[in-house]
Order: sequence, then C-alpha cells, then structure tokens
Amino acid sequence: MTARAVALLLLAAALAAYGGVALPARRAAAALGDDYRRARDRRREATLRLSALQREQAARQVAARSSAGSGGEPLVALRRAVLESVKGSGVSNVRLSLNPGRPPVAASVHVSGEGRFEDVVRFTAAVAPPGGGVVLDRVRFTPGPEAILLELDALSFEARP
Repeated sequence: MTARAVALLLLAAALAAYGGVALPARRAAAALGDDYRRARDRRREATLRLSALQREQAARQVAARSSAGSGGEPLVALRRAVLESVKGSGVSNVRLSLNPGRPPVAASVHVSGEGRFEDVVRFTAAVAPPGGGVVLDRVRFTPGPEAILLELDALSFEARP
C-alpha cells in the first residue's frame, strides 16, 4: 500500500466520522441551545407577570388595612402616596408599614422590596420626592441572588402653620 492510498483511506475515515458523529452532534447542540433560550424567555415572562401580581396583592393588602381605620387622615394620605409610588416602579415583594409618630413627626414609614437597581433607586426617589413632606431616614440596598433588596425608613413631618 502506498502512502497516497493510506492518505486517501484516512481522509475517507475522517470524512465519515465527521459526517456521522460531528454534524449530528452539532445539530443536536444547536437545537438544545434554542430550547434553552425559549425556556429562559418563558421564565423571564413568568417572573414579570408574578412580580406584577405581587405588587397588586401588596397594594390590595395595604388598602384593606388602611380601610380598617388604623390611623387618621394624614396616615391614610401618606399610605396612598407611598402606594402610588409602587405602581409601575418595577419593585416587587413590597412590604409597607406606617406607624403614627410623636410631634413633630407625623408618621414613620418602613418599606421593603426588591427589583433591579434602577427600579429600586427610582422607587426610593418616588417615596420621598423633594417637597413631599417625607424625609429619608435610612436606606439600605443589599445585592440578592436575582435582584437588589431594599429596606427604607422614612419620616413624615407634621405641617406647621
């Protein structure tokens, strides 16, 4: 057998191995990659729907507590203002706690939630807008596995004549 014949035999074996093993494996890997992307996109959509439902549920719970009459009119107005800042903020798992304060503090506010960094910062600014009567006391951002966790304490002061 000559070197040329051996080379042709090795080339034929390499082409057969490539066509029989490598091409089908490459096609299978591409199909699995497509399946993974579709599953990831479905998970993202489900997470967005879930966070919207959680915000709605939190708003309903706070509204139910506020209608139970746990405070005076200033507390109800403050609660509504904080709830308005939750709408469309992109922050999920929001928990809100308002407690009446002693003069000159009308109420203390505690809010916790989670979301993307931009959403959490925008939400923090919406809770205590300039001239809104609410002053941030303590803000803590904690990186979580999938989102930034927010803990915010604020004070609302009584209006002075």
